[in-house]
Amino acid sequence: MKNIYICKIISEQQFKTIEKPMVLRFENNKLLMIACFVMAMGVSNAQDVHFSQFFFSGLSLNPANTGNFDGEWRLVNNNRRQWGAISPYSTFAVGFDRQAYARKNHFSWGAVLLSDLTNQSSLFVNKFFLSGAYHKNISKQVISLGLQAGVVNKHLDMGKLAFPDQYDEVSGTFTHEMATFEPGFRANSMYFDANAGLMWAMDAGILQPRLGVAAFHVNMPKESFYSSNNTLPPRLVFHGGTKVKVSPKFYFTPDALYMSHNTAVEMIMGSSFTYVLSDNYLENSVFTGFYTRNEFKNFDALVIMIGGNYQHWTAALSYDLNMSELKSSAKNVGGFELSLIYREISTQIQKFFIPCERY
Repeated sequence: MKNIYICKIISEQQFKTIEKPMVLRFENNKLLMIACFVMAMGVSNAQDVHFSQFFFSGLSLNPANTGNFDGEWRLVNNNRRQWGAISPYSTFAVGFDRQAYARKNHFSWGAVLLSDLTNQSSLFVNKFFLSGAYHKNISKQVISLGLQAGVVNKHLDMGKLAFPDQYDEVSGTFTHEMATFEPGFRANSMYFDANAGLMWAMDAGILQPRLGVAAFHVNMPKESFYSSNNTLPPRLVFHGGTKVKVSPKFYFTPDALYMSHNTAVEMIMGSSFTYVLSDNYLENSVFTGFYTRNEFKNFDALVIMIGGNYQHWTAALSYDLNMSELKSSAKNVGGFELSLIYREISTQIQKFFIPCERY
């Protein structure tokens, strides 16, 4: 989903590689640069935070994942760095959620902070959401409904960008000492955002299936660096998987994700394989996983993951092996991703069954 813009904001470093005649053509086409900003904001799916280890980033995957784990409270940290050889993307997320019981009702609440740094550190995206969910037990099944509400801020570092009217013909370089005049332009964009999600899970013995659907930007906020009414369309997420117990010492967990935003589509499919070292309520185990990320027509990446569970902790490291058309431009460098999770044991007598221990 995080594709390079067809027409994007160009940084000073990138402009230095452009020959002077091309720069002059840009100067004569200032409207083209304005269109680039509008398109960059319009291709908003490129700005939405996403992780290859989506199953370890529950609060950014689906609001219904709030509290959807076995324990009292949980702290999650996800870090991702993609395309280090070219204009890199760095993504960071930290989330916290915990259980809340009211008589026979099971609620949960939490918060998540997401940060995206793109285009050679020129575009900063920060999101903060409060999250809540209600879980309904029906026999060995659980239905969860979740909501999120928060604020999104996007900021352009003008010191790392160059505009056509900042080109100095004498020196043949761009200089920030020359003021730029972009009518209606703002370096900040801030708006309220809301998300909603639904999940179903059950325990069927050797199988523990789960399904989820979520809609992001349900309020269709207005997002633009210019004084325009650019509306952010909803992003739809469908995900599912199941834990398959082969023996007391071994299980595997296939997972799938489908995301659709405007005309862009992303799919991740694969499975992890876990060997249990010991299981005295708190599982000690090691695992590995293999996943593919693609669109309908393009094979984007092969994701290889290793990790383990020890007492309260879960850690996972993955690498995205770039298989897309950007392979040569990125010098075969993909993306690293690290997830670290801490879960506290529940002090509540278990009246509710939550089979989604993966999250």
